[in-house]
Amino acid sequence: AGISFQVKLYESDNKIEFVYQQEAGALSSPSASIGMAFPRYGSPNFISLNNTGASPIASTSVETSSLALKPATGQVYSFVPAKLNQTITFGPLANRVFDPAPFALTATSSSGLPVTYASSNTNVATVAGNLVTLTGQGTITITASQAGDNTFNAAAVVTQSLTITPATLTLVFPQPADKTVGDPPFSLNISTTPSNADLGYEFTNPPVFALLDRAAGTITLQNVAGQIALKVTAGKSGYTTTSITRTFCVNPTKPPKVELLLGATDESLTLNVAFYTGIGDSFQWFRNGVDLNVTSSSRTLSITQPGVYSVSTIKGNCASVPSDGIPVVITDLLNKDKSEINIFPNPTDDSQQVTVDASGHARNGVIDVTVYDMMGRTKEQKSGSGSIQFSLSSYATGYYLFRVNTGTDIISKRIFKK
Repeated sequence: AGISFQVKLYESDNKIEFVYQQEAGALSSPSASIGMAFPRYGSPNFISLNNTGASPIASTSVETSSLALKPATGQVYSFVPAKLNQTITFGPLANRVFDPAPFALTATSSSGLPVTYASSNTNVATVAGNLVTLTGQGTITITASQAGDNTFNAAAVVTQSLTITPATLTLVFPQPADKTVGDPPFSLNISTTPSNADLGYEFTNPPVFALLDRAAGTITLQNVAGQIALKVTAGKSGYTTTSITRTFCVNPTKPPKVELLLGATDESLTLNVAFYTGIGDSFQWFRNGVDLNVTSSSRTLSITQPGVYSVSTIKGNCASVPSDGIPVVITDLLNKDKSEINIFPNPTDDSQQVTVDASGHARNGVIDVTVYDMMGRTKEQKSGSGSIQFSLSSYATGYYLFRVNTGTDIISKRIFKK
């Protein structure tokens, strides 16, 4: 053999070395080439040396195949093949409605090397490996890249746009029932889907007379009546923002009672609301459970009709439950000329008898007399000819109503017992 050589391959950088050694013996009709061929990869598909000296020229366009001189022993020729190009295939991304579940990207490289990804805005989406996790809403750019290796050059990056629209957030805020001053704290029973949405609270009709525990979602009432309007807003990154406003009353407390007062004349009766701490701005009066359409800031109501009277107190648009009813008996014809009926003495006391004399007005001289207290309760009834006497010694001090039925008229008159 005229010459031998050793081939060394280096994985770190794809370098190839030819190491030569001359052997004994002459060459017969020498004609050789030194280099590398790359028929698989297209043009340029070879590297060829133009001589066997220590510093030959390497060409990728001219192949020298007629070398006749032996390389010197120990001569080393090194070749580093040119890196190959590669491309990335990364198709358009469909728009998405926000969903926290990750989804995969499927870009590929022509080299078969793995593709890496990057998000232009991690507040909208993050990328780990080939998995995208949505974190918000908006439009971002996903960049696919492949950095290459010892064989392949870096690929040209490919970008795709991704638009995330917000998902629907559901807020449930039930209508709170009306409350009454003094009621215990109560829960708003708010829920959302997803359950970890952020909640904001706003009282929209100051002044506010309730304490809100935002963490617990409860309200503690203050000792004030009125209307509360509470706006609750729910939001979360990637979801729509939703608000609900609920309005409810904190009603005044129930008035404890209504008092019946006597006016300056026999025909004047007045109802009065006794003092209590839950008073609102005004009062609403009822007779036999029917609204009299009398609303006033005054505590009193003048009446001329019998019935069961009650009152509620009002603060703004909020009203208490009505008080317990007070029955009032007012007989007919209060304005009848009482000169035809003589009831005396008035006032009276335990030592005197009250005489009812209607002899000049009674039909056939017979009259019926009923005595009521001011709560409308019957105290006594008598009938007689023209004139009847009553002892009030067992009666408590106060006013009493004498109702006289003469057969043609019913006439009432008050008597005061000392």
